[in-house]
Amino acid sequence: MKLLNYFKSQKQVENNFNVLPDGIFVLEQDGKIIEVNSKIEEMYNISRYDFLGCYFSDFVENGTFILNEVIQNKKCVCAK
Repeated sequence: MKLLNYFKSQKQVENNFNVLPDGIFVLEQDGKIIEVNSKIEEMYNISRYDFLGCYFSDFVENGTFILNEVIQNKKCVCAK
């Protein structure tokens, strides 16, 4: 029963994460992207799987978020 409640709780967290109106990146301490919510996929029209394993720093240049430029220049999302 506890295991079932755990999985239900995890599913609720996942559902809440994916209905947030803002795009969210979840990072490890070293900046590696380990999760993104569905708003990120919608905003950039890129599958979450293309982000996983990338480093957030791949999308920052001189303190500016440059993911739009990366996409517009048709570069890879990141070199994994």
